[in-house]
Amino acid sequence: MADFSDIRRALERQLAGISGIPQIAYENTVYNPEAQTSYVRCMLEVTTQRPAAVGVGVETRHSGLFLVDCFVRADDTQGGPLAADVLAEKVMDGFTYGQVLTENSKRIVIRFSERRGGRNDPPWYFVPVTIEWYCYF
Repeated sequence: MADFSDIRRALERQLAGISGIPQIAYENTVYNPEAQTSYVRCMLEVTTQRPAAVGVGVETRHSGLFLVDCFVRADDTQGGPLAADVLAEKVMDGFTYGQVLTENSKRIVIRFSERRGGRNDPPWYFVPVTIEWYCYF
């Protein structure tokens, strides 16, 4: 059975270390956003687990997504969707192509980060960011 706790720790640590990132709502925790405070919500999703080669005892390539939703007030008078766009850019800048994150000898490689279109979720507006990663173990 694969243990993804190292991957989660590495990705969450990288997110928390990005300058200008507000409060983080971590997966499976109770989070009540403050009325006027921007925040990000993150989630780890494992998409595939396949042998890296043919044979016995080979490593498995694990890959997945780190999903980060960037929330601002929907009625933000400081530039409308711009605040969420800026937040999404900060997240994407913190996870770049080929970047390697390490946790307990696991090397997590970032394949890409990209944003989707913003959405209203009153009283919030958010921009989803998708970060694809892979790791062999």
